[in-house]
Amino acid sequence: MGENAKNIVKVIEHCEGEIQSNLNDLYEEMPTGFFKHLRRVVPFTKTKMAWNINAIKMNRNLLGINKNK
Repeated sequence: MGENAKNIVKVIEHCEGEIQSNLNDLYEEMPTGFFKHLRRVVPFTKTKMAWNINAIKMNRNLLGINKNK
């Protein structure tokens, strides 16, 4: 029974090692892959967004958009 337990531990260690290795590869690829697509500097219109909260509120008021609806 001791030999079976050792074999089970080896299988678990091997599986956990593969998972850790794959996670490390994923983390190394994130800056150039996944996160690169999230970090858009400008929208598709190629113009920067003006994040002026007063202008946004004024536009809502002019358009008659109620935030609470």
